[in-house]
Amino acid sequence: MQKVRTPVLIQRLPARFNAGQVRAIMQELQPFLKADRPRVVFDLSQVEEMDAASVDMLLQCMSDANAFSTSTRHLTRGMAPHVSIC
Repeated sequence: MQKVRTPVLIQRLPARFNAGQVRAIMQELQPFLKADRPRVVFDLSQVEEMDAASVDMLLQCMSDANAFSTSTRHLTRGMAPHVSIC
């Protein structure tokens, strides 16, 4: 039996990632996240500043993925070393 793989969505996050961007990004992601076993990669390589809403969004996405028994991988290697969380 051949496995059907869902496409991977790569979501690049902005340098200043805050509550305003969270709403817009989540609206874009909603149709994709409703698919069976969604695969999303958040590209944090350009992020310099994050607020609590943006951190909460990332944690919520990870929690939702775990609820669907999908594997989650956490990579911070691409995050700029000078990122500040406000």
